[in-house]
Amino acid sequence: MPDTIGMWDPATGDLRHTLHGHSDGVTSLAFSPDGRVLTSGSQDRTVRLWGPMTGICSHNMKGHPGCVTGVAFSPDGKVLVLASRDCTVRLWDLTAGGSLTLLQGNSHSVNALSSSPDGQQRVLMSRNYFAQLEYAPTGLGSNTANGHSDLVTAVAFSSDGKILASVSHNKTVHLWDPTTGLCYHIMKGHTDLVGEVAFLPDGEVLASASNPNTARLWDLTTGPCRHTMKGHTKSVIAVAFLLDGEILASASNDNTVRLWDLKTGLCSHTTKGHSEWEAVEFSLDGNFFVTLSGYGVQIWDTMIGFCPHTITLF
Repeated sequence: MPDTIGMWDPATGDLRHTLHGHSDGVTSLAFSPDGRVLTSGSQDRTVRLWGPMTGICSHNMKGHPGCVTGVAFSPDGKVLVLASRDCTVRLWDLTAGGSLTLLQGNSHSVNALSSSPDGQQRVLMSRNYFAQLEYAPTGLGSNTANGHSDLVTAVAFSSDGKILASVSHNKTVHLWDPTTGLCYHIMKGHTDLVGEVAFLPDGEVLASASNPNTARLWDLTTGPCRHTMKGHTKSVIAVAFLLDGEILASASNDNTVRLWDLKTGLCSHTTKGHSEWEAVEFSLDGNFFVTLSGYGVQIWDTMIGFCPHTITLF
């Protein structure tokens, strides 16, 4: 895992800045909502704030006794949430001189976190089979979403913040009420571990990625699986929706990304690129999608499936 960060121009694929400062692998990155600040968490137990345009580090926060595993901004950009393998979460108030609030209570390392769209709740993913819900302004009044019988691998809020979805190695998708922490629906159908989950922007459809080799679309208004996307020859490890809700992208360990028509469930494009995919994401205008692997980043034209730029990592 590299200890440097590359800043790239998406239009040209050119490297703008290489950010140096961490002394061990960088585990997580997040931009502030206004795009003016980049934060990075590292195995060196520090969190840094960077200016994306200048490449200069403005703050270096120390305090975690364990590796920092996740970073996320609140929707207003005023608070930075930091997760760690030391079983704690820290809140960094960026408007109060960098004051810290320590949240404890997890018995296992916190390996991921997410915030509701309104910033009022956080969900912390832990390795002891549960997701913990917290009221973001105080870090108190938490509910434990404890229903999976195996490792929780991913969580996602619906766009209105009224539904929390979680997926697990126990082959299921759970839907939770964030205000109560109660599970009100369990979606079954996957035959192996489920590794990723994403909501359609309108909140009425959910996508899940799984072994062996499939992605599924779930109708949240009626409950059943709408489509099972088959075609990949190895595990599907990431999914993402185009913002207009017409296309789903799925990235697989078979070194391909497939674009699916949500109305028919049929594959419209198959793109073959670098190996060991880790993530896929659409641009805001939907004209491009980006794929990430341990070897680099590729930028693709959504309409024709052509890759105009390949960015090789360090």
